[in-house]
Amino acid sequence: MSFAAEEFYALATWLCGGVTPSAQNQIAVRTDEVAIRTAISRTYYAAHLLARDALVKKGWTPPRGEVHGAVLAELRRRNKMRLAGDLAKLQRLRNHADYHVECNSGHS
Repeated sequence: MSFAAEEFYALATWLCGGVTPSAQNQIAVRTDEVAIRTAISRTYYAAHLLARDALVKKGWTPPRGEVHGAVLAELRRRNKMRLAGDLAKLQRLRNHADYHVECNSGHS
């Protein structure tokens, strides 16, 4: 079964209260930390997978191992600087959302 990268973006949009293409009505906006962190993460992975797949369709072969950095490098090699910059920013946000999970609420 194939997975569409767009589904990550649809989930991220839904988590933050946006309307997805399959939604009938807009839901209440979620502003809790878990929804926002998850939305950031899923948005990055949607963008990464779509960029990777677009490069593959143009003949690029992803390396084994560190594909995330390779996608950024290939975008830059193809002079897609804005796209590479946007993807790198999303990657930094995703890293922060996923790995900087210190609790700021005062609860232990």
